[in-house]
Amino acid sequence: MNAIGRPISRFDGRLKVTGAARYTADISVVDATHGAIVQSPVANGRTVSIDVPACAEGRASHYLKIRDRQSYEFALVSAAAAVAGDGRRIRSARLALGGVAHKPWRLTAAEAALRGALLADIDALRSAIATSFTDARPLADNAFKVELAQRVALRALQTAGARA
Repeated sequence: MNAIGRPISRFDGRLKVTGAARYTADISVVDATHGAIVQSPVANGRTVSIDVPACAEGRASHYLKIRDRQSYEFALVSAAAAVAGDGRRIRSARLALGGVAHKPWRLTAAEAALRGALLADIDALRSAIATSFTDARPLADNAFKVELAQRVALRALQTAGARA
C-alpha cells in the first residue's frame, strides 16, 4: 500500500474526462426538499423578509427525537409529522423519518393511507404507517429500528394530530 511517489490509477477518470460521470447534482429525487441561498440583489444590501407559502399541514406539526443518552447524541430514530384535519379526522398528513436511512425518509405510502383516518383509531393509524415499511430491508444490527420507527412515527402523528 505504498502509493507515495507513484501514479494512482483513477477508476472514474475516463468518466469524468468524457462527461459521463454522474454527480449528486445530476440525481433527481422525487418529493425532495430543496434549499436555496437567498442574497440581496443590491450590493451590501440586507434581506429583510422571505415569503414562504403556507401549507395546510404546517399548522399542526411535531418533531420527536429518540436517542440513547443526551440531547447532543445522534437520533436512533426521529420523526416529523404535520397534520391537517378537523381534530378528529385526518385530511392530509406528512411524515418523515430520520436515523433510519442515508437521508431523511418520507413515508408517502403512509401519508396516502392516512387520508380520512380517524385520529382515535390507533389500529388504523398503525396500519397506515406500516404500509411504508413493507419494503424495509434492515441490517443485522439495526433491525430493531423497524418497529421503533413505526412507534415513533405513530407518536409524532398523534401529537401533531392533537394540535390540528
